[in-house]
Amino acid sequence: MKLRSLCLALLTALLLGLFVAGCNGFFTSSNGGGGSSSAKFAYVANSGDDKIQGYTVNTSNGVLTSQGTIATGGTKPVSVDIDDAGTLLYAVDNTSGDLAGFTINRSSSGALTAIAGTPVTVGTAPVRVAVDPGARFLFVASTGAIYGFPITSTSTGALGTPAVTSLPADPTSVLIDPSGNYVFVPMGATGLGVYKITTSTAALTAVTGSPFTHTACSAGATDVAIEPTDHFVYVSDGTASVCAFSFTSSSGAMTQLGSVAYPTHGAPVAITINPKYTYLYAINGPTTPSVAAFTVNNDGTLTEQTDSPFSGGALNQPSALAVDPSGVFVYVSNQGGNNISLYSVNTTTGALTAQGTMAAGTAPKGLVITK
Repeated sequence: MKLRSLCLALLTALLLGLFVAGCNGFFTSSNGGGGSSSAKFAYVANSGDDKIQGYTVNTSNGVLTSQGTIATGGTKPVSVDIDDAGTLLYAVDNTSGDLAGFTINRSSSGALTAIAGTPVTVGTAPVRVAVDPGARFLFVASTGAIYGFPITSTSTGALGTPAVTSLPADPTSVLIDPSGNYVFVPMGATGLGVYKITTSTAALTAVTGSPFTHTACSAGATDVAIEPTDHFVYVSDGTASVCAFSFTSSSGAMTQLGSVAYPTHGAPVAITINPKYTYLYAINGPTTPSVAAFTVNNDGTLTEQTDSPFSGGALNQPSALAVDPSGVFVYVSNQGGNNISLYSVNTTTGALTAQGTMAAGTAPKGLVITK
């Protein structure tokens, strides 16, 4: 009996130790990172908590399970982005005006480790960060400027000296094209800026004709999405329109397409392209929150899905959306609901079906999912 009791005590202590180690080890402030895994992770910027929250992704049903949070070191994080390998994450803090960086440990539960030397200052009221898929550089949209940072080490995520490009107006977003050669910068009524990237320094040069405007998007450009083959670019004007351009990747030239497909569902807050299937999604708000779904036709025009827009999913001041890299799930962060809405995608039609919500922190905004 004594031997049995001793064995049970040792086993209980061992299991308790493993549990505590797992709970305490998700987010760290130094050392760690790297590794590789088939596991998928999601991250959201909780702007009211000044933290990044991490989740594991159930690849069968899309459900997110929270793994913990880490402070950015600044105030009011509003945007996060990662590289294609899913080993580096960067976030911008809108109120404190800085950029925080983290390595992602893919061999564990997606633990984040702060990158040495971050956070760094990136001007006034930055709104968006975009990371090059190959982790060569990143860009931050800040008041009146774009800050371009070379990433000097893909293992540590260390940043080089920034190249600062002045803009003709304040940006509302920033996006890198799939080739990693151009940066797209919506600037409200001024239009969409298109810039060629100098890869060694992350300096930007405006292409001929930039910024571009679309006659049907009278309010200008507030967000941008790029079709994966790099042939078509879409902008939302923040009022009632999504407009299409053809894009010539050899020169950066933009040509206005002759049709706009966006009914009056409210103001399009943000747009994104399904990376696996040819669908575009737009979240609408704030008074009538919904998600609109469109097919991207071969000529770049958009056709709205029959049952669009989709208003289920307990949407409440939706602020950002992301499509799972497999193309079968869509996630929307709800700033007013302090949660994330999950939708499954009908890959034949692009239609969405609400699958419930998952808790986040206070006022969640930007979110991203690893491959």
